[in-house]
Amino acid sequence: MINLFHISKRYIYWPPKKKIKTLKFPSGKKCFIFIGKRDEDGKEEPVLCFVDNQNHKLTWMNEEEFLNFEKLIPRLDSYFSLYLEKAKKVKEQNMLMEEEYKKSFHE
Repeated sequence: MINLFHISKRYIYWPPKKKIKTLKFPSGKKCFIFIGKRDEDGKEEPVLCFVDNQNHKLTWMNEEEFLNFEKLIPRLDSYFSLYLEKAKKVKEQNMLMEEEYKKSFHE
């Protein structure tokens, strides 16, 4: 059957034509900087943008947001370290429980 009404997405401003620098990650995601317009007054400013392998926006940050994020990195790192410690403890507990289960099952 022929599809008479084909709706296609059309992005006039995306992806931006003038990218300053593009970094590709092993996962296929990309990061680049482009000049975007501010919401408040329309003035141009650099924007850091992360996209997936199909150029769908994941997140973006202007300079102020990036600086705030940079301040949060030590806290995020400590949270991640705590998470890894807890995950290790849970894994050890699960292994002990599995050993006890096997012992009780074979007795």
